[in-house]
Amino acid sequence: MTLHGLTDSTVYFADRPRREVGHIPSHRFVELWEDDETGFSIDPPNAVLSFLDDDGPTPDDAVVVLRAPRLDGHELTYTVDVLEGTLPKRTGPCALFIDAFGRAYSPVSVAAVQRPSARQNRG
Repeated sequence: MTLHGLTDSTVYFADRPRREVGHIPSHRFVELWEDDETGFSIDPPNAVLSFLDDDGPTPDDAVVVLRAPRLDGHELTYTVDVLEGTLPKRTGPCALFIDAFGRAYSPVSVAAVQRPSARQNRG
């Protein structure tokens, strides 16, 4: 699965165990798969791909497992296992919502180590 027109940062949020919101550079997010002991290569995250289409019928959301990301400029390619739904061969705008929290090595833990001011705790 390839996403085109990727922004330079990945936005994350969590509701549990505490509310968190922030962003991390996309290349740093991809690096979370590189650690063979604690990274996403051991416990890959699930995600929902939600489609937006003004010109016709909108495909249903698809639930996937994300593996082996490759970032090339503003294109991000994942190997995916589809858990629910169907991935269309081609579509327009979409949003990828990644369930990466509750793991020892998630964007929240990386952001907390890298830039404590990037994290906002909302209660």
